[in-house]
Amino acid sequence: MRLLAAGKITEVIWDSLWSEWQDRRRQLRQSLETLDQDRAFHIDNLDAALRIIARIGTLYNGLQQQDQKELLRQMVERVVVNHEGKVRLELRAPFAYLKDLTDEVRMMNGRSEVSRLRQQPENKTGGEISPASHADQGSTWIQFS
Repeated sequence: MRLLAAGKITEVIWDSLWSEWQDRRRQLRQSLETLDQDRAFHIDNLDAALRIIARIGTLYNGLQQQDQKELLRQMVERVVVNHEGKVRLELRAPFAYLKDLTDEVRMMNGRSEVSRLRQQPENKTGGEISPASHADQGSTWIQFS
């Protein structure tokens, strides 16, 4: 606008630039709307996955062996066994995402537990007070079946 007012660009150039800016604004608005729709879609999928996980724990043992296998096929992408014999499950979406969230929560709980223990007062004998076990404190862990 300043360039147009100063006479450094013509009105034709200004109209062209204005049109480009309007196109960019429109594209950005569409992108934001799409992101909102995608976010809602992903939240719905995660909610469905949480409902499934909640029911899996109760239904799994009541299923026939073939149905148990099929249920595991739907959740597990692959099973990886390294040369040391350690087994690692690679889960399908959205279960992998939920497991990652669970792992992050566990790490944050572990860090807060360490900082809490560092701040704990000493007992009368001069040593640190022994920390309570996780079972004594109640569970703050997200259960993942």
